[in-house]
Amino acid sequence: MRLDAYRHICRGAWSLRRSGRVVGHVDTLVLVDARVVVRVAARRRILWAACREVCAHVQGIPTDAARPPNARRVRFSPYAGPSCHFEDGTPVSAAALGFLDADGACWAVMETRRMRTLILAVALAIPSVSVADELWPTYDSGWRWAVTEAAPGGLQRFGYVDATPAGRSTWKVRVECGLQDPRSGRIVRRVVGTGEATRARMPGFGGRWDVADGRCGNFIVSQDAAAPEELRLYGEMTGVDECPRRGVGDLSSGD
Repeated sequence: MRLDAYRHICRGAWSLRRSGRVVGHVDTLVLVDARVVVRVAARRRILWAACREVCAHVQGIPTDAARPPNARRVRFSPYAGPSCHFEDGTPVSAAALGFLDADGACWAVMETRRMRTLILAVALAIPSVSVADELWPTYDSGWRWAVTEAAPGGLQRFGYVDATPAGRSTWKVRVECGLQDPRSGRIVRRVVGTGEATRARMPGFGGRWDVADGRCGNFIVSQDAAAPEELRLYGEMTGVDECPRRGVGDLSSGD
């Protein structure tokens, strides 16, 4: 579940905001798929009146991870320019991982395919049983998540994850991905694999699957505890080129 985080100067902490409402304050935070949002109008008011106002925040999915050595320091000042930047002046608006420290410092790890796979693994590292009691699907139910994405040449990538119960905190999954012509429905390429899925610390679920040719894929689907009935869910897939990279897909019982 994505949230916004911004620095609260008076508290000396990071304020967390979801759906426009502050839901907490933390000393440190790690965000997956971090994106910087700068509010242009708010920045203009600061420049014009020298007032104090929140004009920038970071969006992302909370997780737990240690900051790696290749993380780069990110800086922002409304007086220096309209965007965040690394210490060498290079602008940055998104990162695979964002680290918000207790002293107010921000760090970013940029995305590579290997990093994206690692991020999905980190997000799913610790299965959550408590969340499973609150959101569907539960571990005793089957489900399907289906997502598509436009591909070059007028084609479409598709990804189908079909799950069946496999224990107290896991599902068995069959994943099918490929390329198809959306006009005729003709499948140009298809790969199928099997694996396991579980719930993450954050509201959502995901897992890992293997293809017969030796490749392995990961997927993660985000949910919102404030909207448990929502079945159009954002997710990401990585590791297998035939799969959609990211998109909003449909969650169903698979019947």
